[in-house]
Amino acid sequence: MSLLGPSFLTGLEGSGKVSLARGGPSQDLVWFRFGSNSAVLYDLSELTVKAVLSVPSHVNLTTGVVYSPALEKNVVVLNNTKIVVFDPSADRNDPSNEEAR
Repeated sequence: MSLLGPSFLTGLEGSGKVSLARGGPSQDLVWFRFGSNSAVLYDLSELTVKAVLSVPSHVNLTTGVVYSPALEKNVVVLNNTKIVVFDPSADRNDPSNEEAR
């Protein structure tokens, strides 16, 4: 079965389940997971995409992406074996940001 993303996420398609989860300290941020290979962080107040998490076909997002207030980071499980904690707003090209590497 093929799923198409909602009108505000044009071009997003895949198969599997759709899930929503809180995306940050603001209630306006929502992680929208579509299938098992991609998730989009969407700002409901600005109606804009803030970040995209996409993994290759041999990697699965076992869970939806969620925001952890205790860690002040986002968390996802990959392939039922690895917990990944990350900050989607971190600049990967900034040499002072060691955590994003």
